[in-house]
Amino acid sequence: MSNQKRYTLKDMPKGVSSLTLMPGDHERNFVAELHAVQLEAKRIPQCYKLMKKNRDDALELVQTAAQVQQKLDTVARRAESASATAVLSHHSVILEVMEKLKSIAGEYVALLQAEVHKSGDRPLEKFMASRGRRKVEQFSSALLVEASVLAELSDDLLMQHDSEYSAEAAAAADAAAGVEMVEILDPDGRQMWVSEFGATTFMVDVVKVVKGLLRFLNVNLTSEERRTLLQVFNPSNTGQMSSLRWNEFLKSSKFLTLL
Repeated sequence: MSNQKRYTLKDMPKGVSSLTLMPGDHERNFVAELHAVQLEAKRIPQCYKLMKKNRDDALELVQTAAQVQQKLDTVARRAESASATAVLSHHSVILEVMEKLKSIAGEYVALLQAEVHKSGDRPLEKFMASRGRRKVEQFSSALLVEASVLAELSDDLLMQHDSEYSAEAAAAADAAAGVEMVEILDPDGRQMWVSEFGATTFMVDVVKVVKGLLRFLNVNLTSEERRTLLQVFNPSNTGQMSSLRWNEFLKSSKFLTLL
């Protein structure tokens, strides 16, 4: 069973104040706002496609954007019925997460588009090779975290407040839509990731990755060695590590030199 922390109604995400109902005159059009975020998120991989060289440099960012879109699509399927839309439109916890999603997606796309339209030869490629890359990695990670929060909270709320909602039917719909499995080539590395976080979990809190690795190997590290490992796993200080970066780490010699 995965040890990944879920943001349930009993364990609210940081920044969400409380589980309250919105006043009737403050009701928002949840479906329209979700659609707007989906459209904005779709612009992210389109920007990276404009790179004429070194597209592999953006592979993790493109895959993260795909995961974000998958999470948003999941929520959109759940909100197709009128009863589900009503529940999600009335709860402040959902609307707070939506506000964060809109803000992050908007700033992320604005940053990419500003770089794309700069003069000179291959401006986005140059930006990706600079320290500015840290900012897009932080936006990318934050966007996936909030999309995951939205998917988990919407499931919890609909289970509690929508008599028409079926978790089994929702899971079947998600399976039919296709859930991407993590790609980790090293057998032991895949076993560790899957046993700790699940076969479909693309991104995990980096501290949990370190703890999971040490638990899997049954070894201990000094505080300094742990800090070094965290820096390798999380060079842009996003607080998250993707399965893609984990896969690349396992193929490198860093694994042997650190442990």
